[in-house]
Amino acid sequence: MESTLHYPVITGDTEKLKRNAEILTALAGRHGVEIAGVVKGCCGSPETAYAFTAGGCAQIADSRVQNLRRLRRCGISCPLWLLRIPMPSEAEETIRYADLSLNSSGEVLELLSRAAVKAGKIHQVLLMVDLGDRREGVQPGELEDLFRYAESLPGIYAAGIGTNLTCYGGIIPDEENMGLLVDLAKKLERDLRRKLRYVSAGNSSAVKMLLEGRLPAGLNHLRCGESLLLGRETCDGGRIPGMSYDAFTLTAEVVESTVKPSFPAGTMQRNAFGERPQIPDLGVRNRLLLGIGRADVNCGGITPRRNGIRILGASSDHLIADVEDCPMHFHVGDTVDFDLEYGSLLGAMLSPYVEKRWLPPVAARDFPEWKILRTPLSADASFRSFRRVPGKSFFSALTGSCGTCRSLRMIAPEVEKCLDRRIRPLLWGGSHRIALELARGISARFHHCGWLMFSAYSDFNTKGSGALTSEGMTLSAICGKTVISEALEHPVPEENVVLIGLRSIDPQEKLRLQHSGIQVFTMEEIDRYGMSDIMDRALKYLNGINTLVIDFSMNILDPEYTGAENAPPCGITLREGFCALEIAFDSGKLIGAALSEIPDNETARKNAAALTRALLGKKILR
Repeated sequence: MESTLHYPVITGDTEKLKRNAEILTALAGRHGVEIAGVVKGCCGSPETAYAFTAGGCAQIADSRVQNLRRLRRCGISCPLWLLRIPMPSEAEETIRYADLSLNSSGEVLELLSRAAVKAGKIHQVLLMVDLGDRREGVQPGELEDLFRYAESLPGIYAAGIGTNLTCYGGIIPDEENMGLLVDLAKKLERDLRRKLRYVSAGNSSAVKMLLEGRLPAGLNHLRCGESLLLGRETCDGGRIPGMSYDAFTLTAEVVESTVKPSFPAGTMQRNAFGERPQIPDLGVRNRLLLGIGRADVNCGGITPRRNGIRILGASSDHLIADVEDCPMHFHVGDTVDFDLEYGSLLGAMLSPYVEKRWLPPVAARDFPEWKILRTPLSADASFRSFRRVPGKSFFSALTGSCGTCRSLRMIAPEVEKCLDRRIRPLLWGGSHRIALELARGISARFHHCGWLMFSAYSDFNTKGSGALTSEGMTLSAICGKTVISEALEHPVPEENVVLIGLRSIDPQEKLRLQHSGIQVFTMEEIDRYGMSDIMDRALKYLNGINTLVIDFSMNILDPEYTGAENAPPCGITLREGFCALEIAFDSGKLIGAALSEIPDNETARKNAAALTRALLGKKILR
């Protein structure tokens, strides 16, 4: 289901972002400098991270653990850096989602050490030194003591040193402070008798020195956000040759187009924001009112792309623009495009009222048809495929025979063929193993899908942990925690998995699941809150992922609806199953599905077919 575009909207062009990264990383590479692509200006958007890594960025960095978690869920596999000192309350999450964090506090380093030891990990740290901007960092004379202390902590590896300039005090990088950073690095290497992996010179404000060839030798790393996003260095705002400064477009809709006096009438006091407006009297002017305001974006940091439009001011929800000198005549419903400065880009990305869109889009709506693939374990060999017929209200008929996979090894290649032809695959069979093969095929084309699993069991065992058959290891194999037949090239990250309907689990499996990143909603929660609420929570959890896979095992149903003799009692009702799959379809994100563990009896086949119709969009009135 394709959603209607709402305004205001911000559109990011991933090809331009990728090209920006290619230009900057190539320039930096000639000087022996790596670039970490900073995505905090886009609220940690996976689309931006993919563009930056495709353009050559060595790491992706953000200042929020929540964004790093989302990036991992969306399949970003390169090193992730946490750009600020971790808060004590997020030490365990930092260890889980960040490969490296910036630090200058001994107390925080100790907490990270405890969390790393508990998780059985080695966490890298970049130790920060204050070279004049007066934000984070120890004084230069204290750096070696902090470094030695970090090295003494178990689970911590001091990978290098860094500094940050411009962000708070406005201090720009120059030969003196950058030279001091190099001298500090050389002294540490000499005293510690080892090389530092990173000597990180700072952010986009250091790009000017890089462009001019003035960055001292010995500095091998930069953390760049604004230069990649907006194509400019931040020391004096100059544009970087060849890079795009218009990768992001803010679009607002005209809600009023009128002619009125420019100067307010009546007694003037403070406005809604406590300001005393300074409004010139320009006479009667053509004016626009746009449906965007301070609740959406910093209106002082946006610039209309069309000549002759001048922003006069903004309230919470409206922006007032003078268009007297614009040759275009605007009507209600027309739109106006804006360029953004960094602060406005950040605000718009954070605002829940601004819709986000990415070009070129990769979405499930580009796959208009479904095709059912029979498997060797299918309970009904005569089942046929559904196809959506354009212009008709429902899936016209069970048209044509669906494909048949005579072995499990055939499933993944057939899934890939479907996706290559813009057809969404739906596997129909008796074993949950088909879900693993579905994952194998889909992950070859989509590396960051969400996995929505409905099952009475978690199937999260590994060899030697209680699994009696490969059936009990299916989800574990999908997540890359064990191997059945052969390893997945692109496992589904645990943080991308939501398991709904769990009601039977082995003790060892329970412990593994509790320490995983999988979001679980048990039958207890379905009973208490209802399936509709659980589905809303599940989709909200997977909100940052554009494509979803449904893994529906019939054992989630109460045995009354399947006739299964060995299934645990007290499962969901058939109507709850319809509700879950209807809501999943309405998300507009489905790219594939598996309906498995279908018992070989007429009741199960009939109900599986009805559930399939719900999954493919069948509604009561259509």
